[in-house]
Amino acid sequence: MSREEQERWYKKILDDSKSKYFSIEDKNKSLLGLIYLTKIDYINRNSEWGFFIGDESKRNIGYGAEAEFLILTYAFDILNLNKLYCYEFTFNQKVIAMHKRFNFKEEGILRKHVYHNGKYEDVLITSILKEEFESEKEKWEIIFRGFNKIE
Repeated sequence: MSREEQERWYKKILDDSKSKYFSIEDKNKSLLGLIYLTKIDYINRNSEWGFFIGDESKRNIGYGAEAEFLILTYAFDILNLNKLYCYEFTFNQKVIAMHKRFNFKEEGILRKHVYHNGKYEDVLITSILKEEFESEKEKWEIIFRGFNKIE
């Protein structure tokens, strides 16, 4: 992608009222990944969301969980959404387990939905409602109070 194409893409996402993109950075301002809300529906108060941490050495040590807590807090408390939903490959059990710890519920499976690494893969749809997050929010606030790994 050329610099001009990158600038057009960046301007497009900044101007898109139905999407919010945030970088995930550590305390040293090193870029770890991206977290986002897309397809924000302000009438029905829901949004798709997702995240990615690029450096494998930074996975499974709390950055993803803290980022998930922060985006849920932003979506429910600041944007006043009622529901967030996401899609995961069914083989991505670590991410699915993390979502379940936050009280996400399984909504269904899209069978052989994505062609990935030479074969079709099933995709799990999970979601969380504001009330489900609120019931566990205080617990997560206590956990992350002293954590603060990301900016």
